[in-house]
Amino acid sequence: MLAKKPKTKAGWIATIVFTAVILAGSAWLVIYASREPEAVIGDDAIIIRGMYGTTVDLSDITNVTLLEQSMRDIGAGSRRNGSSGSTWRGYFDAGLLFVRPDASPTLRIDRTENRPIFISLADGVKTRQLFRDIQAAR
Repeated sequence: MLAKKPKTKAGWIATIVFTAVILAGSAWLVIYASREPEAVIGDDAIIIRGMYGTTVDLSDITNVTLLEQSMRDIGAGSRRNGSSGSTWRGYFDAGLLFVRPDASPTLRIDRTENRPIFISLADGVKTRQLFRDIQAAR
């Protein structure tokens, strides 16, 4: 049986630094995941920035609908790959979500090749404005 050596000062410092890096990275991930997505509408595409962000060609959009319900009322289904805390981001049964689950209205973007995208911002006025901007760009 091997005797356990006591940690040296350098060993303790390395352990503390490693733990601090892990905690800081975890905190950054939580903050990044809870940020509202940013949708930038260009000449030929919508760029959604943030965790699980994507680019959607305007030509791939088949329909844009403003639903008065929250995503919790609509039903997201099971989470496939994403986060489901105070904000739901990522891939769910319903599609690609960038939502606050209890916020309404909810914007639904139907696409030709992929599952729909749902967006609901904390401020319903901003969600409605995004809907109008996307409709004007199409």
